[in-house]
Amino acid sequence: MSSSLQDFRPRLILDISENQFFRLQKIPWGLKRHVFNAIIDSFLAVCDEHGMDNVVGLLVTKALSINDLCGLKLKKGTADGDNL
Repeated sequence: MSSSLQDFRPRLILDISENQFFRLQKIPWGLKRHVFNAIIDSFLAVCDEHGMDNVVGLLVTKALSINDLCGLKLKKGTADGDNL
């Protein structure tokens, strides 16, 4: 592997509100990366299970919340966790 590929570190950059920024400052220093990686991994697992278009569509229309996503992840493999 070339050194340029070894040094590749993808970043996620997005605009957030001032209120969101100050609320996120309550997460202890050094833990934000771990928190967001856990959120992203859970989100992607639900998308793999139910389809990216379905999950994204439900999230942006606010028909599905992060609390709902957590429930879907916890219920994975159960009879009531197979459907959105």
